[in-house]
Amino acid sequence: AVHSGPESTRHSFDVYPSDYDLAETYLPHFRRAVQEAGAYSVMCAYNRLRGEPCCGDKYLEDLLRNKWGFNGYIVSDCGAISDFYRENAHHIVNTPE
Repeated sequence: AVHSGPESTRHSFDVYPSDYDLAETYLPHFRRAVQEAGAYSVMCAYNRLRGEPCCGDKYLEDLLRNKWGFNGYIVSDCGAISDFYRENAHHIVNTPE
């Protein structure tokens, strides 16, 4: 799944969907929630998408803000930012600072 992944590895799971699957299977539901239903906030997932932690990926912001016109809040899931420096998670920075 593009969202969260398996429960036991959701803090480190990395998913590589094809461009087709991302565009035709996963994203349409989120796009409709933003554009048609008027969602006020979107929460990024713990996992990685194509090597980048979802909560630190410019792709998410670009897609939501620039392509879909989203003006609401993008929030991280509880603990998702700490995954950036936790060794058993994404560990993309050395310290919490």
